[in-house]
Amino acid sequence: MGVVMVEDVMIFSKHWPVLKAFGDFSIFSYGIGVAIYVFKGIGMILPSESETKDQDKFVKVLGLCMAFISLIYGSFGALGYFAFGEETKDIITTNLGARLVSILVQMGMCSTLDEM
Repeated sequence: MGVVMVEDVMIFSKHWPVLKAFGDFSIFSYGIGVAIYVFKGIGMILPSESETKDQDKFVKVLGLCMAFISLIYGSFGALGYFAFGEETKDIITTNLGARLVSILVQMGMCSTLDEM
């Protein structure tokens, strides 16, 4: 993820694509769907809370973690859009082309999927 974000910043610094602030409703609803998918592990909160030693601090830690994850994913999406503008594709590695960085990122993603 960090490699793609750095690559996005490098691409954005070379050329500045035209950016629109908002799309139509279908794009907004698609973004909401992706955001919901990102937090698919939310079902683990109640079991985690019941196993927590100090349950009073759990809400604070959970809030900080969710804010951090939202910041990381939001930054990832924003940098991808800033780098490629309206030509941003759904799968961000296809925007990077067939260069070595893209191939290494895709291989890294394949290796992490085996562990899931």
